[in-house]
Amino acid sequence: MELSFIFIIAVAVALFMGLNIGGNNAAASMGAAYGAKARTKYQAVLLIGVFSVLGAVLSGGEVIKTLGSGILPPGTILLEGAVVAVAASGITVFLANLLRVPISTSQAAVGAVVGIGFFYGASGINVAKLEYIISWWIITPILAWLLAYLMGKYLYTHILIWLADHHESDASIRKSLT
Repeated sequence: MELSFIFIIAVAVALFMGLNIGGNNAAASMGAAYGAKARTKYQAVLLIGVFSVLGAVLSGGEVIKTLGSGILPPGTILLEGAVVAVAASGITVFLANLLRVPISTSQAAVGAVVGIGFFYGASGINVAKLEYIISWWIITPILAWLLAYLMGKYLYTHILIWLADHHESDASIRKSLT
């Protein structure tokens, strides 16, 4: 079987995007644990790898459907357009990684899909779906800030006390309670 040039490019672009997703999302998911010395770099990378694959397999399907046919009508984007969209989002995330700025890879992917849709002249952009997605981009950081504050205020001390009671050897926990 002879591999087509576009297939080889598609695989290379997908690998590039995956590499940049790993770099961006690894920091977001384990940066705090690594910074607090709760996990070594090896442990963090291993956990990220295992659970990223599990997450993609178990819950990634619905997001894939949204990107593939929820924003633009099915069949709007051809293989070449998909390669361009993945490359554009990959380059965006790559630049953010170089600048050490955590960004949403989902926002980059959605932006690239919409961009290629405009290139194709797609008047069929599902504006309601796009508005719904953008509303979550606004709600998500606010919700995360609120949850972190409330959890810190109402759960943090209780968790530290529980840890101190169950892990006698960790003096740093007891020290943080005083």
